[in-house]
Amino acid sequence: MIYVIVVIVFCLVHIVDGQTLDNDDDIPDTNMDIILDLQSRLAVLERFHNELEKQHKIDQNRIVTIDNQQAIDRNLILDLVREKGDNQLRISDLEKQRQTDQLRISDLEKQRQTDHLRISDLEKQRQTDQLRISDLEKQRQTDQLRISDLEKQRQTDQLRISDLEKQRQTDQLRISQLKNNMNYHKYDRTTTQNQKEFLGRSNVVQKTTLNTRTLNATRKDDESRPPSFRNTRMVLTQESMNPGKRVSDNSDTVAFYAILSHGYDPMTDLMEIHFDNVITNVGNSYSGQTGTFRCQRPGVYVFTWILHVTGRWAFTELVKNGVMVGTAFAGDSQYSITGGNTVVVELSVGDDVWIRVVEHMPGTIIYNSPHRHVTSFSGFLLK
Repeated sequence: MIYVIVVIVFCLVHIVDGQTLDNDDDIPDTNMDIILDLQSRLAVLERFHNELEKQHKIDQNRIVTIDNQQAIDRNLILDLVREKGDNQLRISDLEKQRQTDQLRISDLEKQRQTDHLRISDLEKQRQTDQLRISDLEKQRQTDQLRISDLEKQRQTDQLRISDLEKQRQTDQLRISQLKNNMNYHKYDRTTTQNQKEFLGRSNVVQKTTLNTRTLNATRKDDESRPPSFRNTRMVLTQESMNPGKRVSDNSDTVAFYAILSHGYDPMTDLMEIHFDNVITNVGNSYSGQTGTFRCQRPGVYVFTWILHVTGRWAFTELVKNGVMVGTAFAGDSQYSITGGNTVVVELSVGDDVWIRVVEHMPGTIIYNSPHRHVTSFSGFLLK
């Protein structure tokens, strides 16, 4: 601005000097050139002034803009200062949090180490558990086998219990029969003694009668009857006086024959067949109620059983003390059919023998007619 004012004053001085010269008419022509030059310069200065005015306005606008920008910057600075303060507080808080995090990290590292130790212990325990599981699996398999064996033993025991129950029933029947036999033998001895006394008296009478008849016959006829006639008659008379004498009184004979008086419908596996209708029972070793033959005399026995089945088929077996000795097959025909077997078994005193069903096709029945003794069980002592 000062520069502009100086230029304007300098130009005005020259213009005034030129006008003075013109008034005195002492100005040379050269001064006119100067004046013109000054005027042109003045015009240039005016243009320059205008430009400067424009520039001044621009500068003023720029200054206003800068002032506004400065105010904005100041506000921004204030905001930044406040933000810096906030950031300082935030940094302080973050530092505290970082310290807390560092402590937490340290604790977590310790916990991680503890967890690693725990994991290591758990891995060892897991290996131990795996070994324990393996041992338990083996023990379980052993237990399963043991259970299976015990189940089989239990079934065997159940069969044995059933057999013992039958034997007990047979023993009770045998005891009852023995008691009856004892009573019968007591009565038989008493009767025999009475018969002997009666025979003694009869012999005396008969001898007297026979002798009298013989003497009379001798007188009438020289030929007499055979001398053995009296003896034979006396023997026949003694046998006729003892009707209880039978083949079964021979203690060396053991034989039985029993049939089935009814059918079995339906059948079941391991079902025992009771041949209840006893036809022959020499030695009283067979029970029709239990279907069991109990040996009372040791030796070799022959057993035969025959089954009449209809429907399909069935396997039966002869059992000695719960153990199969022989098997028979019957069936597999569109009509009813019989099947059986004969076995030779050596028995000791107390051994039990019976017949049972091993396996059958559903729908198979054991058929027996009350008029035909087809289904039967028999046996005898061979030696």
